[in-house]
Amino acid sequence: MACDFITTGRAEPCKDSVGGIKAVYFVDGVTVVTYNATDEDVIDAVTPATSAYKYEVRGASTYTETVTSSRENGTTYFEQVLELQLPKLSKEEHKAVKLLSYGHPQILIEDNNGNVFVAGLEHGLDVTGGTSNP
Repeated sequence: MACDFITTGRAEPCKDSVGGIKAVYFVDGVTVVTYNATDEDVIDAVTPATSAYKYEVRGASTYTETVTSSRENGTTYFEQVLELQLPKLSKEEHKAVKLLSYGHPQILIEDNNGNVFVAGLEHGLDVTGGTSNP
């Protein structure tokens, strides 16, 4: 069985991008994803149409996607880690974050260059820790 192989190279990009996360959007209940006909890495639509709850973030919030492959097991998986700093949470916002930790939301991460990444698309994400400081 032949494996997929890359089909393009990459020139060194210009130094014209800005690092960091601009906002995250929490969604829940996406069950069907429609991909772009010419680029299977681009999502055109999600079903059911669901509400997205935007949280603007700045500073030390980060999104990291780590690829782990095992030749011995013949597996590859992607670990997605989103760390958010949400200062000055109101009582209502604190409750919303608590409810997020009970579920398995999908999260859209918008970077400062206008790119949007999807985390937890198939199985949602789990909150594995957190700290609250008044």
